[in-house]
Amino acid sequence: MQHSQCNFKICDLGHAKYIGLNGLAPPCPNCGTIGFRAPEIVKREAHGFKVDVYALGVTLFNLALPFNRKQQSQRGITNCCMLQHLPFATNIIEKCCQDDVRRRPSALQLMELVSGPGQL
Repeated sequence: MQHSQCNFKICDLGHAKYIGLNGLAPPCPNCGTIGFRAPEIVKREAHGFKVDVYALGVTLFNLALPFNRKQQSQRGITNCCMLQHLPFATNIIEKCCQDDVRRRPSALQLMELVSGPGQL
Protein backbone atom coordinates (compact mmCIF):
# COMPACT_ATOMS: atom_id res chain seq x y z
CA MET A 1 0.00 0.00 0.00
CA GLN A 2 1.37 3.41 -0.93
CA HIS A 3 0.54 6.79 0.56
CA SER A 4 0.55 9.93 -1.60
CA GLN A 5 3.85 11.01 0.00
CA CYS A 6 5.53 7.75 -1.08
CA ASN A 7 5.42 6.15 2.36
CA PHE A 8 4.91 2.41 2.16
CA LYS A 9 3.32 -0.12 4.48
CA ILE A 10 4.36 -3.73 4.13
CA CYS A 11 1.90 -6.47 5.04
CA ASP A 12 2.75 -10.02 5.91
CA LEU A 13 0.44 -12.99 6.34
CA GLY A 14 3.09 -15.35 7.70
CA HIS A 15 4.04 -18.53 5.86
CA ALA A 16 2.25 -21.51 4.40
CA LYS A 17 1.66 -24.67 6.42
CA TYR A 18 0.16 -28.02 5.48
CA ILE A 19 -3.40 -28.54 6.74
CA GLY A 20 -4.43 -32.18 7.05
CA LEU A 21 -7.53 -33.80 5.57
CA ASN A 22 -9.36 -33.13 8.84
CA GLY A 23 -8.91 -29.40 8.26
CA LEU A 24 -6.48 -29.00 11.18
CA ALA A 25 -2.74 -28.49 11.44
CA PRO A 26 -0.80 -29.79 14.42
CA PRO A 27 0.35 -27.23 16.99
CA CYS A 28 3.15 -25.07 15.62
CA PRO A 29 4.60 -22.39 17.92
CA ASN A 30 6.64 -20.80 15.11
CA CYS A 31 3.85 -20.53 12.51
CA GLY A 32 2.94 -17.09 11.27
CA THR A 33 4.37 -13.71 12.04
CA ILE A 34 4.51 -12.47 15.63
CA GLY A 35 1.67 -10.02 16.14
CA PHE A 36 -0.41 -11.64 13.40
CA ARG A 37 -0.76 -15.08 15.01
CA ALA A 38 -4.23 -16.24 15.97
CA PRO A 39 -4.77 -17.09 19.65
CA GLU A 40 -4.92 -20.82 18.91
CA ILE A 41 -1.38 -20.69 17.48
CA VAL A 42 -0.10 -18.72 20.47
CA LYS A 43 -1.70 -21.30 22.79
CA ARG A 44 -0.04 -24.09 20.75
CA GLU A 45 -3.37 -25.66 19.84
CA ALA A 46 -4.29 -27.43 16.63
CA HIS A 47 -5.55 -24.87 14.13
CA GLY A 48 -7.24 -24.58 10.78
CA PHE A 49 -7.79 -22.12 7.98
CA LYS A 50 -9.38 -19.54 10.28
CA VAL A 51 -5.89 -18.53 11.47
CA ASP A 52 -5.53 -16.86 8.06
CA VAL A 53 -8.78 -14.97 8.61
CA TYR A 54 -7.38 -13.71 11.92
CA ALA A 55 -4.14 -12.60 10.22
CA LEU A 56 -6.17 -10.84 7.53
CA GLY A 57 -8.05 -8.91 10.22
CA VAL A 58 -4.79 -7.80 11.84
CA THR A 59 -3.42 -6.82 8.43
CA LEU A 60 -6.51 -4.75 7.60
CA PHE A 61 -6.30 -3.06 11.00
CA ASN A 62 -2.66 -2.15 10.40
CA LEU A 63 -3.47 -0.78 6.95
CA ALA A 64 -6.09 1.51 8.51
CA LEU A 65 -3.53 3.06 10.86
CA PRO A 66 -1.97 6.37 9.86
CA PHE A 67 1.25 6.47 7.90
CA ASN A 68 2.62 9.29 9.99
CA ARG A 69 3.67 7.77 13.33
CA LYS A 70 4.37 11.24 14.78
CA GLN A 71 0.76 12.20 14.03
CA GLN A 72 -0.39 8.95 15.61
CA SER A 73 1.47 9.61 18.86
CA GLN A 74 0.28 13.21 19.05
CA ARG A 75 -3.41 12.60 18.39
CA GLY A 76 -3.85 9.10 19.74
CA ILE A 77 -4.58 6.08 17.61
CA THR A 78 -8.37 6.39 17.62
CA ASN A 79 -8.42 10.02 16.50
CA CYS A 80 -6.38 9.53 13.36
CA CYS A 81 -7.27 5.97 12.47
CA MET A 82 -9.21 5.65 9.22
CA LEU A 83 -11.52 3.10 10.82
CA GLN A 84 -13.65 5.79 12.41
CA HIS A 85 -14.73 6.68 8.86
CA LEU A 86 -15.16 3.10 7.66
CA PRO A 87 -17.79 1.29 9.75
CA PHE A 88 -18.02 -1.57 7.22
CA ALA A 89 -14.26 -2.17 7.50
CA THR A 90 -14.48 -1.99 11.29
CA ASN A 91 -17.16 -4.68 11.23
CA ILE A 92 -15.01 -6.96 9.07
CA ILE A 93 -11.92 -6.44 11.23
CA GLU A 94 -13.86 -7.14 14.42
CA LYS A 95 -15.25 -10.37 12.96
CA CYS A 96 -11.84 -11.51 11.69
CA CYS A 97 -10.07 -10.76 14.97
CA GLN A 98 -12.37 -12.79 17.21
CA ASP A 99 -10.31 -14.65 19.82
CA ASP A 100 -12.83 -17.50 19.81
CA VAL A 101 -12.27 -19.44 16.60
CA ARG A 102 -15.92 -20.58 16.66
CA ARG A 103 -17.04 -16.93 16.36
CA ARG A 104 -14.52 -16.08 13.65
CA PRO A 105 -15.89 -16.33 10.09
CA SER A 106 -14.52 -18.75 7.54
CA ALA A 107 -13.02 -17.38 4.35
CA LEU A 108 -16.26 -18.25 2.52
CA GLN A 109 -18.39 -16.42 5.10
CA LEU A 110 -16.07 -13.44 4.85
CA MET A 111 -16.40 -13.39 1.06
CA GLU A 112 -20.20 -13.50 1.38
CA LEU A 113 -20.07 -10.62 3.84
CA VAL A 114 -18.05 -8.35 1.58
CA SER A 115 -19.70 -9.32 -1.71
CA GLY A 116 -23.34 -8.85 -0.93
CA PRO A 117 -26.29 -9.19 1.41
CA GLY A 118 -26.13 -11.74 4.14
CA GLN A 119 -25.23 -11.94 7.76
CA LEU A 120 -22.57 -13.90 9.58
